[in-house]
Amino acid sequence: MDIVNTTWRLLKTGKHDAAANMAIDEAILLGQESCPQPTLRFYDWSQPAFSLGYFQQITTEIDAKKCTTQGVELVRRITGGGIVVHGWD
Repeated sequence: MDIVNTTWRLLKTGKHDAAANMAIDEAILLGQESCPQPTLRFYDWSQPAFSLGYFQQITTEIDAKKCTTQGVELVRRITGGGIVVHGWD
């Protein structure tokens, strides 16, 4: 694919909760299978969140009860890796 001469897709999806943001990411990824297109997405978080990698165990990695009382959402990514902090970025 010639990135320079390819039409890019720009998405400005605004603020969403953690689950919606992860769902949008997954939809973008799945859409690449049938129609590959470079995509730049601008988005924000409606409240702070921690996203955990696909293989992480929530119960051993994080205090879910404290996150709830502090207003921090928890969500799992479809990718691996460690915890990513969102909402202040």
